[in-house]
Amino acid sequence: MGEIIVITSGKGGVGKTTSVAALGVALSLLDQKTLIVDLDIGLRNLDLVSGISDRTVNHWGDVIRKKCSLENALVTHPNYPLLHILSAPQWESHQNYTNEEMKSFYQRLASQFDFVLIDSPTGAEYGFSHAVCGAEKALVLVQGEITSVRDGDKIAHFLSEQGCNQIYLMINRFQPSLVQEGIVLSIEQMIDAVKLPLIGIIPEDIAITKSVNSGKSVFQFSDSKSAKCYENIAKRLLGKEVPLTVFKTKPLLNRLKITRK
Repeated sequence: MGEIIVITSGKGGVGKTTSVAALGVALSLLDQKTLIVDLDIGLRNLDLVSGISDRTVNHWGDVIRKKCSLENALVTHPNYPLLHILSAPQWESHQNYTNEEMKSFYQRLASQFDFVLIDSPTGAEYGFSHAVCGAEKALVLVQGEITSVRDGDKIAHFLSEQGCNQIYLMINRFQPSLVQEGIVLSIEQMIDAVKLPLIGIIPEDIAITKSVNSGKSVFQFSDSKSAKCYENIAKRLLGKEVPLTVFKTKPLLNRLKITRK
């Protein structure tokens, strides 16, 4: 059985969807058959960010309601044959589905993929419950703003209440210069506030903006500072001990251990 991992946050706009897309590519490049699933009904941007919106016809709701087969709903990425995308319904409500249906669906997905990455909607309502109900691991994404960190701490508690016991911190859009100026929180402050083991840090990277607007992966941009960081996070998800390559701080290295199921 593959691993089901939810990428979530308590605050919108921190980069969940772009991180799911990039991690999906990273895992596929490490020879892992990977599925990224959009659980954000309404916004439904994962296919757009992944550059396959023109290939999307069906969604996971169609599969659960037996309107189409899983194979017909899946889209294989044209550039990464081991990466597959499953879009969300756009005009439905999470209240139309139950946690039991979602859990059963996730188990079906896990039987066919090495990794299933779930792009969670923001907040802790129905969509959040559906996103985390079948997850064995969770990555809580935060930025160096006090509101992002506080909301990340709340989401970590919600995850624990939902039974997810492997929860990790992922810091996004990190800018050391702003830390030095006292504008944003430091890595240590974010770790201390959220109290989760750190799995990786993604720096501020213009290649991410290029990626979102072009539908290309950050791995396709030679000037990307974040691609290697996503690759290292993917390796850690595989149970490999990989030191921080961008921001090496000795006290942080001991916090990067992660167990492989």
